[in-house]
Amino acid sequence: MILGKIERIQTLIFNKNNPGTFLWKILFLWRNLPRIIIKPLIFSYWKIFKRRNVQFYGEFGYELIAVIPYAYWLFKRNKLIFTRGVKDTKCLYYFSKNHSELDKKRLCLNVKSFPIGHIHKKKINKKMWEPPPYKKIYKNNRFVWDNPICVIGNKYTVEWSGPPVNYISLEILKELFKILQKKYQIIYNRPTSIDIAEDQQRDHNFQDFAILKEQFPYVITMQNLNKNNKDLSYNQIQMMIYANCNRFISVQGGNCVFTSYFGGKNIILAMRGAELKYNSYNWYHKLSGSKIFHVDNSNDLIEIVKREFL
Repeated sequence: MILGKIERIQTLIFNKNNPGTFLWKILFLWRNLPRIIIKPLIFSYWKIFKRRNVQFYGEFGYELIAVIPYAYWLFKRNKLIFTRGVKDTKCLYYFSKNHSELDKKRLCLNVKSFPIGHIHKKKINKKMWEPPPYKKIYKNNRFVWDNPICVIGNKYTVEWSGPPVNYISLEILKELFKILQKKYQIIYNRPTSIDIAEDQQRDHNFQDFAILKEQFPYVITMQNLNKNNKDLSYNQIQMMIYANCNRFISVQGGNCVFTSYFGGKNIILAMRGAELKYNSYNWYHKLSGSKIFHVDNSNDLIEIVKREFL
């Protein structure tokens, strides 16, 4: 915004088509310098560098990349006053001594008021950015099985006001379950609007849970874990499961960002999204040191799972 105004001023002063108005332009600049340059600079400085509270009600992926690392950065320097978010976010801001939640729908909000500026970029801006160590904090002895955990995350929702795009199909799910069942305890996670804060992406009807019940009873769903652990919220269970896991299969969106916070290997299926344009997955490992693999089709997904997980 500020750079745009500077360019506009340069155009006014050095416009060769109107050389006779040079003095008038100097006078205009002199009178309007405080409004055009100084005030925006002061406002931006206050908004980013002097702010001590963090509140966000936008999309989950944006919060994970831009908002929470900034809040944690403030906390580490004893500068954080309070945090606010949608329901079931207290566990995400575990470090905040004063966190409050609003039971409201997640909105489509940008993160221009946070130091990162934008989440879709080729290189991450790490200034005032420090992801919290979720894996260390939520590691536990409660969710442990004989075999190591493999989490398969999925979604089947409206995307860009159209039909589902980035999801693991029923046929591919069946194949994944079959090839992973002997080596891993599979945890399947497709949160619905009942489980987590609702956003703009409405759920579509999907038959995955019916297939699990009929054909793959050994696969545990996050919903069943939530049902059998009433003392924990859905996000708490997700984080405790993820903290005990080193093998993740995820899809584009907040799903793959969240799993990238917990180390190990994360295979991301993304067929469409701004992340592809900017090659954003190239820096997702900086969230926790995880090893990221991106695929854009189901065949490659199966091949990389066989190569990296078996």
